[in-house]
Amino acid sequence: SNGYYIDLCYSTATHYLNDPAPAGAKLNDAQRQLVLGGEATMWSEWVSPATIDSRIWPRTAAIAERLWSPAEICDLPDMYRRLELVSRRLEEAGLRHESYLDPALRALAGDAATASDLQALRRFVDLLEPVKRYARGGYQPDATQFTPLNGLVDCVRPDSAAARRFVGTVDEFITTPQSSQAGARLAEMLITWHDTAAQLLNRLPALSPRLSEAESVLRDIADATKAGTMAQQALQEARVVEPAIRRDMLEAVRRVAKPRAAVEFPANAALEKLIATATGAAFPPVPSL
Repeated sequence: SNGYYIDLCYSTATHYLNDPAPAGAKLNDAQRQLVLGGEATMWSEWVSPATIDSRIWPRTAAIAERLWSPAEICDLPDMYRRLELVSRRLEEAGLRHESYLDPALRALAGDAATASDLQALRRFVDLLEPVKRYARGGYQPDATQFTPLNGLVDCVRPDSAAARRFVGTVDEFITTPQSSQAGARLAEMLITWHDTAAQLLNRLPALSPRLSEAESVLRDIADATKAGTMAQQALQEARVVEPAIRRDMLEAVRRVAKPRAAVEFPANAALEKLIATATGAAFPPVPSL
């Protein structure tokens, strides 16, 4: 089960690239032959009957494929393409890893939420992931087995498809910054995310107080995506970013990198890469998804 603890909320790619008998393992040939397979392990401190399917599926299907497949089969884009289809079949079989979300968002937002509010909230949670490993307890140290698991983090899934698409779009745009198509797609993402955050910030006073923990996340996403838009425009127009603006952009992207409310913004690394390319700043490399 090493590398397959799905309660730790790692991405599907992390599990898929994990081999039960990796090449660097200190096993002789006879010992290696004894490794027959593996298991996905789910501990339940942070799940409820409403959320458990979203923590197990569809990632476990990718783990199953990893365990029956040769090690050299590791095409992530193709895995994600096929996983989307498997996820639909799982829904048709009655699993609730997708269908639980809309009722959960309505409960989180409260009775005053409009259809537009709920659409924006869905876009917002699709940008986030739960913190990884055992970090959630540090953000909710007073939680007990009687604490309702119905907050923002419980509406967030472990593998953000929106962040994954953003990474690919940023990489394509940086390779060809004068490409109108890549630039247009990137600009649309950044503007949509900024407007979503701004809309929810404006509506927070009318919504449930349970959403107040999202306020700082929304503010930082609004600022960071604005900085991303400025970086995208500077690169596309081959403009130099002024030092004062550069400083504000770097500060915005550093703030959004900080997890809070037991959630994190996984598109941050790609946003850092975009801004670093536009400003000449040094950031750590973006991890592959």
